[in-house]
Amino acid sequence: MSSSSGNDKRRAFLRGSMTLLPAAVIGSVLAPRVQAADGGDRQQAMDADVRANVLYWGADPSGRRDSSTAFAKVARSQWGRTIYVPPGTYRIAKTVDLHGRNLKGPGRTRMNSGDDEACLMPHYSLEGPMFRRCGPEVASLTFNGKSKKDAVALEAYGYNTTIQNVFFKTLSVGILVPKGAVNFNVLQCAFVGCDYGMRVREQKGQSSPSTTVRLVGNEFNYVDNGVVFDGELYGATFQDNIFEAIKGDAILAKVIHGSNFIGNWWEKRNGGESDWPAVRTSMKQQIINCFASANYLVYGWKDIFSAGEHNQAMGGVSAADGDLVVRSSTGSATRISPNHICQETDAWMGKVPFVIQSGYSKAHKDAQPLVFRHTSAKGHVHFDADPEHNEAGVWKGKLRFAARVNPSATKNDKGKHKEEATLWDEYEVNATRPGMIGHSEQVTRNGKVHEALTGMPQFVKWRKGDKDAPGVGFFPTNQERKEGVIELSFNKGEYEFRDPIVTVTVDDGDIELAGIEYLHAYSGAEKYKAYHGFVFTFVTRKDGTPATPSSFNLQLFHPY
Repeated sequence: MSSSSGNDKRRAFLRGSMTLLPAAVIGSVLAPRVQAADGGDRQQAMDADVRANVLYWGADPSGRRDSSTAFAKVARSQWGRTIYVPPGTYRIAKTVDLHGRNLKGPGRTRMNSGDDEACLMPHYSLEGPMFRRCGPEVASLTFNGKSKKDAVALEAYGYNTTIQNVFFKTLSVGILVPKGAVNFNVLQCAFVGCDYGMRVREQKGQSSPSTTVRLVGNEFNYVDNGVVFDGELYGATFQDNIFEAIKGDAILAKVIHGSNFIGNWWEKRNGGESDWPAVRTSMKQQIINCFASANYLVYGWKDIFSAGEHNQAMGGVSAADGDLVVRSSTGSATRISPNHICQETDAWMGKVPFVIQSGYSKAHKDAQPLVFRHTSAKGHVHFDADPEHNEAGVWKGKLRFAARVNPSATKNDKGKHKEEATLWDEYEVNATRPGMIGHSEQVTRNGKVHEALTGMPQFVKWRKGDKDAPGVGFFPTNQERKEGVIELSFNKGEYEFRDPIVTVTVDDGDIELAGIEYLHAYSGAEKYKAYHGFVFTFVTRKDGTPATPSSFNLQLFHPY
């Protein structure tokens, strides 16, 4: 038989088999990709499309016979870059090497198989994957492992590959990439009842990181694992995917760095451990510098994007629950909400500095100003403590100013710091007594550090006969006992001054302070220098006779 007559018979068989298919499907199969101007070119284009169709090479769309040989023949032929699979069921009994050819079908139905889809099913005798070395595009097909649940649908080439609108059902692995994936796209696919939806292996004996992997709009339903990378993953995007009723991991890699998680949905576990991380790495604390937004997790999934605890959470930036969380991968974060900016750390982190820093201006050779600004001139700056951690709800910390450097404490002969070189001025509110306590470290010429007591005292202005003078209202008892004797005090048990530093200045030039009597707060209080008030005695400078001044000023500083 001549080659010409053989081709004619094969075309006649193909056309005969197509009479069983819907007219719309026939049109899609035979529609030429190249629109020719004259009849001869059009016929040649139609012949090319016909020969790229697996039916031309003897594939059985009924699913009763093995079609792997037909797929292998068209993959080795010269006809086109894309293998077309018309509607039908095709059994694959041995691995088909696609030699870089694309593989496309007419589209897939919803979750159940239909007569108008191209369904590829592994034969029970299949060993290895159904297809390997696919081209850059695989689209609009269904892979159903019903007859061999341990089968692998696609062993895909890991570079510049797009798999779109494909249904993977009841398989060991839907998509297997033998080593790292680069510019690998999985779009609008569905994975149901598989052990692994997609698995990217690591080359034995060498690291095979994956980069620029994109999974968009896919569904993983009742699978043991969704997407698993044995190696490291960089610069990936997971967007608008659904992970539902999964037993193991939705997304797993050794390391995940610089990746995006946007608009994904996690719902329910299928017999697996509850409170399981939505995204996990096999190396601890290695989800680094990622971005997450609008992800939703319910029923058994741990939210690593916006959880209050930051151990084993996503490092990077997360926009969730109305907050912006900037998190390290090792247990600390800064949270920005509509009403506050706060630092959060796990209990094991210890002290982690929280720094607000302005930039350095080269033009002015100085730091840029740091400004806290109100929209109104009557605004206030408030310092307080989180009520959950302090029952009083008041600020009880220290304002620390890096005031100076101790030059003798910089480095020793071995170039190491002998002690802390920075010297501090510290101020804290005295929570039990008025005023503010301060400590300032000063250096003498010989390099010795001495601590000075500084701070802000309590002020009282006393005026004769004026019950509303500034600061006087602090004392319940404000009375002139007799000429030249004035008492300012609390009742015993109401308030306690502990070893105060008392300073009195008299506004009248001819009257001076003669002495102070300290009123003990309780029996034995003298030992602790604890007082509930004071009695001041004033006399004239001229002859020392008792005299009450028209006004005097009292300063009380409480060092404790």
